[in-house]
Amino acid sequence: AWGGNEDGQTDVPELPSGVIFIAVAGGGDHSLALRSDGMIAAWGYNFYNQTEVPALPPELRYTAVSGGVYHSLALRSDGQAVAWGESSVGQTVIPALPPAVSYEAVAGGGYHSLALRSDGTVVAWGWNEYGQTNVPVLPPGVTYVSIAGGHFHSLARRSDGTVAAWGLNDFGQTEVPALPPGVSYTAVAAGAFHSLALRSDGMVVAWGMPYDGRIDVPALSPGVHYTAISAGTYHSVALRSDGTVIGWGGNTVGQTFIPELPSDMVYTAVAAGGIHNLALQSSVVVPSLTSTVGLSIGSAMMPPAAGGISVAGDSAFAADVSAASFSGSGAGLTNINAANLIGSIPAAQLTSVPASSLTGSIAPARLTNVPAANLSGSVPAASLTSVPWSSLTGVPANVSSAFSPWNAGGSSINYTGGTVAIGTTTPNAQFSLQAETTTDTQIALTGGPATGGAIPPRTWSIQSSNVNAPLNSRTGSFQIVDRTASVARLLIDTSGNVGINTNSPNQRLTVAGNVNVTGSIAKSGGSFKIDHPLDPKNKYLYHSFVESPDMMNVYNGNITTDSSGYATITMPDYFEALNRDFRYQLTVLDTSTFALVRVSRELSDNSFEIASNMPNIKVSWQITGIRHDAWAEKNRIPNTVDKVGAEKGKYLHPEAFNTSVGKDVHQMSVPSER
Repeated sequence: AWGGNEDGQTDVPELPSGVIFIAVAGGGDHSLALRSDGMIAAWGYNFYNQTEVPALPPELRYTAVSGGVYHSLALRSDGQAVAWGESSVGQTVIPALPPAVSYEAVAGGGYHSLALRSDGTVVAWGWNEYGQTNVPVLPPGVTYVSIAGGHFHSLARRSDGTVAAWGLNDFGQTEVPALPPGVSYTAVAAGAFHSLALRSDGMVVAWGMPYDGRIDVPALSPGVHYTAISAGTYHSVALRSDGTVIGWGGNTVGQTFIPELPSDMVYTAVAAGGIHNLALQSSVVVPSLTSTVGLSIGSAMMPPAAGGISVAGDSAFAADVSAASFSGSGAGLTNINAANLIGSIPAAQLTSVPASSLTGSIAPARLTNVPAANLSGSVPAASLTSVPWSSLTGVPANVSSAFSPWNAGGSSINYTGGTVAIGTTTPNAQFSLQAETTTDTQIALTGGPATGGAIPPRTWSIQSSNVNAPLNSRTGSFQIVDRTASVARLLIDTSGNVGINTNSPNQRLTVAGNVNVTGSIAKSGGSFKIDHPLDPKNKYLYHSFVESPDMMNVYNGNITTDSSGYATITMPDYFEALNRDFRYQLTVLDTSTFALVRVSRELSDNSFEIASNMPNIKVSWQITGIRHDAWAEKNRIPNTVDKVGAEKGKYLHPEAFNTSVGKDVHQMSVPSER
């Protein structure tokens, strides 16, 4: 796995001995993989529990997997579908099946889900503001054969080789390209705002949002064709017949830089998440899994194993088991219900056992005198129910003093004399938050869904960046991040530069997008800046604004006088309501003769008249007016203003007057840290 890893979505977990991964799927910031033992591994962002895979009855196994932005879906061997994670708009509520019908594939979209049924129909559920769950009716004799979900649109391939698309279409992502004669579509994939399809001739077509090159499909080498496709938020990936993977589109965190394989290895499957990718690799070429779902390829069906698969569950610990029966490091003990252990557990037998392996309520007597250093990982709250703090030994003093009011352990929380610190034992303010490693310091904020679930919840984070992580292109910056869209909406770097909707402010304020100002703007100068029309790749072009001491509007144009030497210039119907104090300029445009031109009637009823001493004379005209609308009359811009108070003796631009440091009118003192 590669690309964005802010939430650990590319940290592939280790496999048990004899088990391999057979399918992969990417969610927004999490990852899923189907294993050969019929289990699912999930990792990455888990705020909505989207990586906590539901347990299976012993006789069942998982056969397919898919990821949405904040939720996950899977198909079971009994033909039922399950879903888990964020469900504010019902995207994890699986519809009931008709009699004798089963689910054959699942797909996660942004905040909606789709499933293919054995009768060849598709059902969709969840958020439907853009019609993304309104599955089109099929023509007679045609069925659906595969599905894919984008952020706000859906795709489905039909048995006649065509593709149906529906939902949000602001970038044309549901406008499926026509096929050449004799060619059909064989797979589909949906990104955030773009779509992909694999054709029977081995080519890939893409359509929708064109930004970052995400729909610019790379050309193939002779003799090579595409075999599988997947789409992320800003990028696309595809598997080729020579066992290689190629990526294109947005590459902000390396999501299109494909890792090199040893010469004896090939890729066999690929899946895109939001800003990351996953791929299966093998030392032998096997048939690739090409069914595409959600933001990934992860809904490929796992072929049934002969005789079924035996899955080891918690049944071995169904009865009370003496704690003294366990010895060694216990690294293999996972999902052991603590209520099934009796007796006092010696400290040596809990060395290096991840705390997350314990579930249930642990009676006090069962964790007597266990050194805190022997517990690793995150301890579920339910696992520490009724456990006295005094039962743990080796607790740092600062944690012991903090435990009583906060009911927490470790060095993560410190409370002393009205000062609260998280991640540090030396707070420098009444509230201090500091990362314990070289990661970013973050505060996450998530709102609930709107009434009726019309709008899904959105997660924001306030963070201080110490590393060059996916959204943190500038070390040491302060950021307000829209984690739902994976975009830093506000960034302040260590130079004081502020960026809005950009990670790379190169001026005091850089705004990516339109700006609406309802008041006045005071500036020392101004210009437009564009890519140079004659050399856009290598140069910029600047033009200065036209300044005036008045709130002046300028209007101009060209007109030709008639056979009598007159012409009437009509202004917009709001002209006199907006302007006063009119000024005129006229210039004759005639290379064959010298002509005179004048204003024969000044402006009235939103028009004025000009006259020339000869007929049919072309004239360039300009008229200016001073604004006198209601807002302008109450907000006149003064020309000369006296400096007051601390501004006196200082300059807006001291460097322009060769003055010393400290003469900047904008310099201000910063309150000292507590």
